[in-house]
Amino acid sequence: MEALAVRLSGLDPYVDGAMRIVAFYDTLMRRRVDLPALARASAGLAECVAGIRLHGTGRVTRVSPDGRQVSAPRGRPRPPRCRSLSMRR
Repeated sequence: MEALAVRLSGLDPYVDGAMRIVAFYDTLMRRRVDLPALARASAGLAECVAGIRLHGTGRVTRVSPDGRQVSAPRGRPRPPRCRSLSMRR
């Protein structure tokens, strides 16, 4: 993965950042982290609150960039500032 990132970064300067993000999540998946750890890592990387919602159960995990659990916003939900990310195995 790293060798590919080095080769691609010579072609496009933005590829390096994208490949680092892919490698970041690839490492998390190889370590088989649980959902709270995935949310904490995502919040730290994005430097904003990150959340994961399991559509089947409705369970929601939200975490701040410092790793603390965050409750759901009260009242009417606002549109997210960050995009949703879907991961499937």
